[in-house]
Amino acid sequence: MRIILAVIIFSFIVLSVLSCGQKGCTDKYADNYCSKCKRNDGSCIYQSKCIFWHNKATNDGLLAHNKTALYYIVNGIIVRQYIVVSTVVDAPPECSSTGMAAVGRTLKKDGSHFESFEVRDQNQNVLWNGTIDFNANSPCIVIQQEWKP
Repeated sequence: MRIILAVIIFSFIVLSVLSCGQKGCTDKYADNYCSKCKRNDGSCIYQSKCIFWHNKATNDGLLAHNKTALYYIVNGIIVRQYIVVSTVVDAPPECSSTGMAAVGRTLKKDGSHFESFEVRDQNQNVLWNGTIDFNANSPCIVIQQEWKP
């Protein structure tokens, strides 16, 4: 009986010690936050999202120059095809907005990742291009395209 009691007490002590030192992501703003973890092990990850948009003036310019479709390309991959229409937003969208050309990346804390982008028309002419700085400290990047004939 003493052996069983000793094993139970020993097991309880071992479990208590191990649970007190549980490692994981302790940053409550991270996607993989662990509320039970007591020590940060550097595993925290964050989302960074880029949204492309254009206003009515740009939309009107595109239509006036017979630009009827836009292809959003990030690092050589088409991430969205957009048909140019007569109704658009006239203010920068929120990152939670739907229906916009958007792309996201998962990063480590203080991580940064650069990717190139192009926006092409239906004839594959490059209308806009640049670089996206996906950054763990900037969860929402908004890039506006402006029509300049």
